[in-house]
Amino acid sequence: MIKIRIRYNLFYPLMLFVFSFLREIDSIFISRLKFNGSLLLTFLMFLAEFMAGLLVFLYNYSFLKKRKKSTYKKIKLIQAGEMKHPDSTLKIYFLIFMAAYFDFMQFIITTIYISKYYRDISKTLYIRQRCILTLITAFFCFYLLKIKIFRHQTFSLLAILVCLITIIILEYIFEEIPENKYDLTVLLFFIFIDYFFHSFIENIEKYLLEYNYQNPFHILMIEGLFGLLFTIFYSIKENPLDQLINYDKDKMIYLIICLFFFFLFSCGKNSYRIVTNKLYSPMTRTLTDSFLDPFLILYYFISGEDFKMEGIKKYIYFSLNFILLIIIIICGSIYNEVIVLFCCRMEYHTHSEITIRANKDINFELPLTEKINTDNDSDSD
Repeated sequence: MIKIRIRYNLFYPLMLFVFSFLREIDSIFISRLKFNGSLLLTFLMFLAEFMAGLLVFLYNYSFLKKRKKSTYKKIKLIQAGEMKHPDSTLKIYFLIFMAAYFDFMQFIITTIYISKYYRDISKTLYIRQRCILTLITAFFCFYLLKIKIFRHQTFSLLAILVCLITIIILEYIFEEIPENKYDLTVLLFFIFIDYFFHSFIENIEKYLLEYNYQNPFHILMIEGLFGLLFTIFYSIKENPLDQLINYDKDKMIYLIICLFFFFLFSCGKNSYRIVTNKLYSPMTRTLTDSFLDPFLILYYFISGEDFKMEGIKKYIYFSLNFILLIIIIICGSIYNEVIVLFCCRMEYHTHSEITIRANKDINFELPLTEKINTDNDSDSD
């Protein structure tokens, strides 16, 4: 039996999905304006992280400062001290520095190495391989952060792994040009490295949030600051303003509008990304991105920018990949307990079933407690 369970805190992954979707649409418009791969986009992304983290962090600080009182209705309140974190401040900032560095390295790998090997290879391969991120993140979370993975989550990860292997095999089967198979192998390697770095970012942030009790928006602010410094240093080699200055003047206004929305959507995406990581787990955060993938490959299929094979082979190739991505989304929903499977005890450790069992225990103990209290009152009389 299958049931759909909706939890209140799903609001945060939902908003993350919305902002990711909006930024992806905006990125498509930017690519159509022939401005994709620019270092300016990386600068805007890190600037969005810094501004979003700074504004929310300052708002939280001022809000808590106003609410901090020593008395309430002439009752002296005990003030809780600041929570001590087990790691030194130097180590915490070093970890944030490394997260920003891995984030910047993703840009280098994506724009320089991955784009170099695309050529005649499918442009959506990077999108269709996104589940690598989920699997690597799950591995690190289980062995490094000691986050438990229950039966329904293990089932989901194994199913996602099978889908990933199938997608890779299909890519080699449907690749008609023998020379491209070498480029395909190299491209898959760089995609794996890119998602490997991304996984480190998610796990570093989770470690800082859970074990060092760091404010998520403080982390976001410092990450953005370090990222801006990396981008500025790299701009000595590649000045992003040159591409903007030499851009077509007739399309400049459209580009500026798209860049402005890219900044806004990046602010929203990064804010809800780190909150989702805090409330759930890095795997839940990474699985949220997978919900976009079927829509993206459908767009590239309809627009003719990918899946350029001729005849029935093109439709078979697209359909198999589309179905596999849908299966990955279903498995992600099972992992996040939006879909609950009532078989093989896979529902036992889900949030909804734990809540139901807890309520039953409370309802069972309550009458017994009331009876004891009644007996005590009778003895007193």
